[in-house]
Amino acid sequence: MASKSERTRTTILEAACRCIATLGIERSSITEIAKEAGVSRGLVAHYFPEKSRLFFHVIQWIAAQAYTSIEAPPSEAGPRERILHTAKSNFAFFSENAVYYKCFIL
Repeated sequence: MASKSERTRTTILEAACRCIATLGIERSSITEIAKEAGVSRGLVAHYFPEKSRLFFHVIQWIAAQAYTSIEAPPSEAGPRERILHTAKSNFAFFSENAVYYKCFIL
């Protein structure tokens, strides 16, 4: 089970994803992210002191979520099938998580 600190960090990252996807990078301020997360601006700054680093962590976090959702290809699959399987898993993840996709693309 995740610690309270890890849950708070995740809440902020998810809120930042939603803000970036709806407002864009420029308009996604720490204040807007804090509002979206339901936490104080100071708490966001405690976890992510710089906006640019927060966005870097958002991209890392989305990539980690995508990576953990990829199903391993069958062991007997050849290189082409393994690549196709991985690509399909990634497409499935991002089609099921449109906010992550939009944020990742921006």
